[in-house]
Amino acid sequence: MPVSVGPHSDDKTWKRLVVQSQRGWEEVGKLERFKKGVYQVPSLVFSTGSPEDLKEDKSGIVGVNALFKEGEELYPESQKKFKVVGVDSAGKEFERNAAKIQYFEKVYQVETLSVLRTMIEDLSKVKSVKFTPAKITSKRQLLERVGSAKVVCNASGNGMPKIFGVKPIVPIRGDLMVLRIPIDKLSQRDLDSFKQTLWMRRYYLFPRIDAKGKYAEVVLGGTFLKGNSDLSPSNETSKEIISIWHEFLHSSRQLPDLFAPGHTCTGLSSRQYKQSRSSFVSKTMGSIKNKL
Repeated sequence: MPVSVGPHSDDKTWKRLVVQSQRGWEEVGKLERFKKGVYQVPSLVFSTGSPEDLKEDKSGIVGVNALFKEGEELYPESQKKFKVVGVDSAGKEFERNAAKIQYFEKVYQVETLSVLRTMIEDLSKVKSVKFTPAKITSKRQLLERVGSAKVVCNASGNGMPKIFGVKPIVPIRGDLMVLRIPIDKLSQRDLDSFKQTLWMRRYYLFPRIDAKGKYAEVVLGGTFLKGNSDLSPSNETSKEIISIWHEFLHSSRQLPDLFAPGHTCTGLSSRQYKQSRSSFVSKTMGSIKNKL
C-alpha cells in the first residue's frame, strides 16, 4: 500500500523499504484469516493538472512510482478507458471529469485496525509472546522493564525525541471520518461498489472490509496539518470533509471549480443545491455528534 512522505535524502533505501512492505502485505493477503482485510483495489487519482495537486496528493502512488524507472513502476498506470459517473440531487447522472484522471490497478488496501487486532489475537496464543500495555516516559524506565533483552523500538512517534534523543519529530494532524456498516445490511450491489479508492489532492475516499468480514467501512478524509498535535475532534473539519465529497459525488461542478466558492448542480439551481447539501451535512453531523 502506498504511503505519503515528505522529502528524504536516500531514494535507494526508501525504494527498498517500500518494495519490502509491498511484498510483505502480499504474503499476509494470502493467509485465509486476512484475505478479507488485505486485498488489492483499483485507485483513481483526480487532478486539475496544477503543481498544487502534486504537492497536496496524499495517495502516495505517484510519489512511489517516481522512485522507479519508466515501465518498472510498483503501481503501473492502467490504460483502460473508463467513465466516472455521479448522481446529482435531482437523480440525474453526470460524468465526473478532471484535467487528468489516473487509474492504477492492484494497489493494496488494508483494514489496519481489524488486521492488527487479528495479528495480536494470533500472537497471544503463543506462550512465548506477551503483550503488556504501558506508558514509557524514559529510556531508563524501558530498560528496567526489558532487562537484558534485545529491543527494537519504533522511534517515529512524538515522544521518541524526549526518550531517546532522536531527531525532533514534526507532528502532523490527519483528520478522517469512518462510516461503519454491518455486512448483512448491504446488498451485493453495495458490496460490488467497494472495489476502488478515490484520491483528490489531500482528500480521499476508500471503502474497506474488516478482516473478519463482519463490517464494511467507508473512510473519508482528510487533512494534513503540519505542526498540529491537537487530538480534539473538529466539527468544522468534519463538515468540510463531508461537504467536499458530497460535492464530488452529487454536484456536476468540475475540478478545479469544485474547490472554489459557489454551488451549481445539473438539474438544480445554485440555491437548491446549496440547501440540499446543507441538509445532508447537518443530518450526517447529527448522527456523529455524540462521538465528537
